[in-house]
Amino acid sequence: MRAAFFEYYGLSEKETDKLWKEGIIVFDTNILLSLYRLSKEAREEILRVMEGYKDRLWMPHQVGFEFHENRLETALKPIEAVSLLEKKAADFEKGIKDFYSGNPYIDYNKLEKALSSLKAKFANLASEWKASCPNPIKEDKVLDSLTGLFEGKVGDEYEEDKLSELFKIGADRYDKKTPPGYKDKDKPFDRQRYGDLIIWKQIIEYSKTANKDIIFVTDDVKEDWWALYKDDKLGPRKELIHEFRQETGDHLIWFYTAERFLSFAKEKKGASVKNKTIDEMKRPHLDWMSALGVDSELGDSNPLISFGTRFEPLSDSLDSFRTGLDSSIPASGLWTNVTSGGNNLLDAETLSKLSRMRPFSKWSDLAQSLEPLASLSSLGPGDNTPVGSVSGALSDELPNDERSLSQTEEKEDDKGEKDDKTKDDKKGE
Repeated sequence: MRAAFFEYYGLSEKETDKLWKEGIIVFDTNILLSLYRLSKEAREEILRVMEGYKDRLWMPHQVGFEFHENRLETALKPIEAVSLLEKKAADFEKGIKDFYSGNPYIDYNKLEKALSSLKAKFANLASEWKASCPNPIKEDKVLDSLTGLFEGKVGDEYEEDKLSELFKIGADRYDKKTPPGYKDKDKPFDRQRYGDLIIWKQIIEYSKTANKDIIFVTDDVKEDWWALYKDDKLGPRKELIHEFRQETGDHLIWFYTAERFLSFAKEKKGASVKNKTIDEMKRPHLDWMSALGVDSELGDSNPLISFGTRFEPLSDSLDSFRTGLDSSIPASGLWTNVTSGGNNLLDAETLSKLSRMRPFSKWSDLAQSLEPLASLSSLGPGDNTPVGSVSGALSDELPNDERSLSQTEEKEDDKGEKDDKTKDDKKGE
């Protein structure tokens, strides 16, 4: 029965061993570009693993095309983000000052001195990090390494006629939700929209021509590549396994995420891979310019910035001020969370406590004052409240009676605005 329904079965132990001993390794574009988002140590370790498989590497032409099209922008984004650190520090300073302005329990002069010291230390670190940034326009060590690894191992480019025909086939496949690539159907250009399908067809053609099994390493986790159960990736879509084996004469293929590939390389080949590197590959990648704006998922770390203990001297600047507050004063113990850069930075509990501070009479004012803090907190480690979600967190954390009071205040304000508008309209008449 297994032979008749092979696409429903995973690889046997024997097949897995064969694949890892003889299979050709194909890295998706996202794996190659991710090297620019990793720490130097992790990047060098992954390149060494690739070097260990140098004789078994192959690159679809579409992967090379996508890599070169996106390389420079991907390399520059975390560097641009570093250049904005001082601005984010200034936003942080302003947010703290605005937040505690007029608070009867705060010595504002001491607060300003603490913030000034914090700003100076932050500026020193920002200068250090900026000085360490590479210039990928002049020198790109990642590009140099990959060029050497894949020299003479890139597939042929499809002619325009073949691409046009494949785009037509792709449109039909996408309408039927035939994998891969249909999740990209809304991308604006054909070469982007059908990029995954081009890669897939080029892999199939190479396997058939070279008479080789394939290990495909990708961090594209969408449903048009993977069979998913909740958040678990069970393996390649059965349609893809069926298509591949039918077209290649029963050759094997299996998909691995980057971290699973590194784990298997460590197990099967004895590759020297630190757990720290594997853990770094598990983290989601993000657009660093968006991360310093307002509309990105946060929580990743910039490869050009060393965090951890580096934030300790920054928080020390506020520690003396914080510890001088009477512990019985509302929210006086929150400085630890706000300044430490730890896992509790601006979490729901902290926001809940902050929301009960006065002299804020409207929760929207409080949320707006917190936004600079939430923006800076996105640079630190931990599971923090993303930019733009502060208002929602405050609303969720408010007691029912206070939420009702807040809503009443907002309605009264709205009514006042409408009354003013009515008066203005009558004057106009």
